[in-house]
Amino acid sequence: MTTLFPEQFVFEPHKLFCQFCALLGIGVFETVFDVAHAFHAFSHKISIAHGLKTMLLSLNNVTFSYTGDPIFSDLSFSIDEGEKIGFIGGNGEGKTTLIRLALGELTPEQGDVVKKNGVRIGYLPQSGGFERNDSVRLAMEEVFARDRFLLDELDSVRQKMSRAEGQELSALMRKCETLEREISTRDSYHFGVKIQTVLCGMGFQGRSE
Repeated sequence: MTTLFPEQFVFEPHKLFCQFCALLGIGVFETVFDVAHAFHAFSHKISIAHGLKTMLLSLNNVTFSYTGDPIFSDLSFSIDEGEKIGFIGGNGEGKTTLIRLALGELTPEQGDVVKKNGVRIGYLPQSGGFERNDSVRLAMEEVFARDRFLLDELDSVRQKMSRAEGQELSALMRKCETLEREISTRDSYHFGVKIQTVLCGMGFQGRSE
C-alpha cells in the first residue's frame, strides 16, 4: 500500500506537528504566522513530491513597501490548481497590495511573481471600478471581446473564400481552420448564452439591455 507520507512520520497529532516543524526548521512555539507557513510549506512539499497539483501562481521572497514602510518582507507562497484561498486581515494590512502584486499592477522591490503560462486572472477592484453609462450587457460583452472578434473574423474569411482562388484560397482555408479551432476551444458561439446565464443568476432578468 502506497502512502503519501514518509515512514518516519508518526500519525499522532502532536508528534506529527512537532516532526514537520522540525523538518522545516522552525520551533514549535514560534508565531502563529510561522505555524501557518509550516502547514502550507509541508503540504506544498508533499504535493510537489507526488505530482498532485499544478502551480498556477507563486510569489517568491517578495518584499514591498510604501514610502519606506514595509508591507511585506521576504514573503513566499503559491496557489495551486484547484485550491480556494482567502486573505484575512484588518484594513491597511496589505490584502489589496498582495492581490495587485499577483496581478502585476505593482512590482516587488525584491523577489519575483511567477504565473503559469496561459493563466488569466479576473479581478474586481474593491471600489468596483465601474464608472460608465453603458448597459450591464454591453459591459459583460467586453469580457468576451476575443470571442466576438473571432466570430467576426471567421465570417470575413469565409466571405473572402467565396471569391478567392489558388494560393489565396489555400491560405484562407488554413486561416479558417485555425479560427474554427480556437472558436471551438473557447466555445465562442455560446458567449451570449453565458452572459445571459450570469445576468439572470444575478437578478438582471429583463433589465440587462
